[in-house]
Amino acid sequence: MILEKYFCFKQDTKLKKTVMNMYKRALSGVLTSGILLFASCNALTPMIESAKNGQSTVTPNPLELHGDKVEFTVKVQVPEKVLKPKIMYELDVFYKTATDEETAIGGENGTLVYDGDALATNPTPTVEKDLSFDYDEKYKEGQLAFKGRAYKKSKPEKVKETELYTIDNLGKGVITTSQLVQAPYSANYVPHGYDNSEKYIPTNVDFYFQQGRSDLRYSERRSDRGKELENYVSTNMPTRTVNITGMHSPEGSTEINSKLANDRAAVVEKYYKTLGKKFDYESTMDSINFVLKPVVEDWDAFKNAVQASDKISDGQKSEVMDILNGSGDFVSKELKLQTLSFYRVLFRDIYPPLRAGKMEILQIKDEPTDAEIAVMTKKQANGEEVDGLNSKMMAYAASMTPDLAEKEKIYEAAIKLDDNYSAYNNLGATYMAMAIEESSESKKMDLVDKAISNFKLSLQKQESTEGKVNLASAQLIKGDVAGAKATMSGVSGGAGELGATINSLNGYFGITTADYGTAISNLEQAGNDPVAAYNKALAILLKASKEVNADDYAKAKTAFADAISADSKNALAYYGAAITAARLGNSGEVTSNLKKAFDLDNDLKEKAVKDLEFLSQQAAVTEATK
Repeated sequence: MILEKYFCFKQDTKLKKTVMNMYKRALSGVLTSGILLFASCNALTPMIESAKNGQSTVTPNPLELHGDKVEFTVKVQVPEKVLKPKIMYELDVFYKTATDEETAIGGENGTLVYDGDALATNPTPTVEKDLSFDYDEKYKEGQLAFKGRAYKKSKPEKVKETELYTIDNLGKGVITTSQLVQAPYSANYVPHGYDNSEKYIPTNVDFYFQQGRSDLRYSERRSDRGKELENYVSTNMPTRTVNITGMHSPEGSTEINSKLANDRAAVVEKYYKTLGKKFDYESTMDSINFVLKPVVEDWDAFKNAVQASDKISDGQKSEVMDILNGSGDFVSKELKLQTLSFYRVLFRDIYPPLRAGKMEILQIKDEPTDAEIAVMTKKQANGEEVDGLNSKMMAYAASMTPDLAEKEKIYEAAIKLDDNYSAYNNLGATYMAMAIEESSESKKMDLVDKAISNFKLSLQKQESTEGKVNLASAQLIKGDVAGAKATMSGVSGGAGELGATINSLNGYFGITTADYGTAISNLEQAGNDPVAAYNKALAILLKASKEVNADDYAKAKTAFADAISADSKNALAYYGAAITAARLGNSGEVTSNLKKAFDLDNDLKEKAVKDLEFLSQQAAVTEATK
């Protein structure tokens, strides 16, 4: 018989007959359902004719790559009257490459075991096992294969086994759609830290008035404070704002206090402008913003003066505060203060300084303009020593130029200036930006190597999120996914562009580890980046495939449409849309999307022809390639 040549039986005719009958029935039953465990081609016809109830499945079929593993489930239902008592039957699972290289799957864990004594409780036993193997590119084309064994329980050392068999279309090839994930590359600069906003030097001058008066006395104008103001105005210092606060002491009616506060502020303003005329700076006055702030019936200044006074005791201070923090309006509290035994001290020592016009002059600080900073930085980058220039100013100048070669020179000079971590990072980021634009693969890799060196130096000096994200991006360009993932360990997304970049990277890592739920969550927070939009669509598709959730294919279709809207030049977005259409059984959309993908990347034609995703859509693929 044909099967006898695959079973090495040399003795025990009864056992030989039992095992042969078992495999005849089991294998022929599998073939009836279109799936076979193992058999000789010459034995197929009689087996099919004798098959009754056998069934075997491999899920998914074809196999699929998720992360770095190919995971699948083998389920075999043994036909009735095949197993024999006191006999153990085993089925080893292998993967056989296109070059006939054999890989055992899972060692002992890759073996399906049948106990002949199970017939007593179940005449048609089913054996199911989850299996997996680490993926290698050589496994892309290949097929699951099986080898059967049988032995008496009493003599386990005497094993009889078959040769290795493959079955048409059972576990044939590996779908590698997960490898279509696109790595996000970015160049992230540490913020320059330079504040180019207008800055001010404050000068404070106070004038004091008599009780109930708002005229600025001669003694005040000729005081040291008056002379300070006169000196300031005479030098014509560039001034942006003059804030003048008009105040009053806590006595009198609301109407009188309001008038006093306003008039005192106005008088001080008028005196400032009079000095401008005196020194012929009237035109300068027009550029100054005078802000008058009359403070009416406000106890804050009085409270502060009371607390700071050494003329009254702590107990007396408490009496004052009890009145001020108690009930009543301003006038009623004023009257209560007048009943205090030490009121004369308040009136003599604390009230007078409150009758004031307080002036805050904001002088514009003399700093270089953006144009001046750019010129100074260029000189420093060319080897000249420039006074008054610091690394923050240089980084600011670098941020203003789009020329990457100019940025490179600036950051190199900044490193020489103070050897700062940010300058190393930003020089590396500049090399990354150059690499992303470079078309020559060898030049690109040289630039990435220079970038990595600078990122590592930056991180040695000071850890930064920008440095880690940049290093991970560079490692991805070099193909070091594990290294990039390790670099990003513990780095989570946040606000702004950098946070979006982090989420995009973590979404990518989620896809490479088959953690599609986490990947989708991260990519949804990756902003409007086209690569993130594409990877999100791919993650939704892969999640639907892995979880066998047909409803999610509709979500994947929408997501790929969004990815195409984000970047209509992304050939893989159309290719992913074609795969989704194939999963949904829409031949027309398979063809239309593949045509657009081929127009953008002609190399995808060859991929599509061999891609097992389109196993049931060969006509649609053929139409697209015309």
